[in-house]
Amino acid sequence: MLRDVSAPRADAERRIADAVRAGDAAALKSALLAGAYLSCDGAELVDDELALKLTRRATRWYAVPGERRFSGEQGRRGRERRPVDDERQAEVKDQLSQFTLPAETILIRRMHAIVGVVLGQLRAGADWGAIAAEYLHGEPPATPLGEAEAEYFTRRGRPSRT
Repeated sequence: MLRDVSAPRADAERRIADAVRAGDAAALKSALLAGAYLSCDGAELVDDELALKLTRRATRWYAVPGERRFSGEQGRRGRERRPVDDERQAEVKDQLSQFTLPAETILIRRMHAIVGVVLGQLRAGADWGAIAAEYLHGEPPATPLGEAEAEYFTRRGRPSRT
């Protein structure tokens, strides 16, 4: 599961996370287009606010600051069928069909999923958004471990990994 992610790809992912964090639907759509998750034609068909809602739902645990605790119930709840308006479901499905998953992002998505599964099994709780902001947004350490890492890199004469 180790692989270098190119600087342009990391920047594209950062722009997506920034837009989700800010709740900026137009910026998100632009970032999805620049990151090759949407084609120019597809972007015209996707509703900005719906894209933000869906992306926020998928990334909220690490893209949005706030205390969250994982639980074993989260995975089970996600698999339950909920009553859905057929017309709305068709609209969402049509819009989702405009998205693609760039090959370079498959490993990133897999890593996020595996981390989420492990955190769920541990029933771990923290401000995952603040922790992710250390590397996504260059924010100061949010935990003692982050502080130790920053101190380590400072002693080695290198800036932290932000």
